[in-house]
Amino acid sequence: MKWGFGRGQDRSASLKSSKRATGGLLSSRGLSTRRRNKSESESSVLSEEELQEKYEGLEWVQLARKMSRQMKLKQRDVHGVSVENTFLGIDMVAHLVERKICDSQQEALYVAQQVLHNGLIYRVDDVECDRFKCTFQPYAFTPQIS
Repeated sequence: MKWGFGRGQDRSASLKSSKRATGGLLSSRGLSTRRRNKSESESSVLSEEELQEKYEGLEWVQLARKMSRQMKLKQRDVHGVSVENTFLGIDMVAHLVERKICDSQQEALYVAQQVLHNGLIYRVDDVECDRFKCTFQPYAFTPQIS
């Protein structure tokens, strides 16, 4: 039962549901590449080049807007200042994997890093930070996403 195929559910049904889960964020080329890589090796580690190729068709702004609506955002105190609509790095990685936007934590870290690199999120306690971390550090979406 690898890959979550339930009773009576075939691969084509899974691909259709996966396409719905990403909300059309991947081009058909990216989706087919994504599924081919996943079926080749369940636990393989992808190189930076493979990750770039796999997610080259992803619409980063559209993805960030979708996540900002779907993720549970909270008010947090950061250095004595109350900041609204924040999330933790670990929550973003979990969201990307649970919603089947990414197949693994490695891929989710890559996608989160790209969202940060494109200026769509920032680390609340260090706006100059240029490295996404899957930790309990708070992040927020930039105003252009809201």
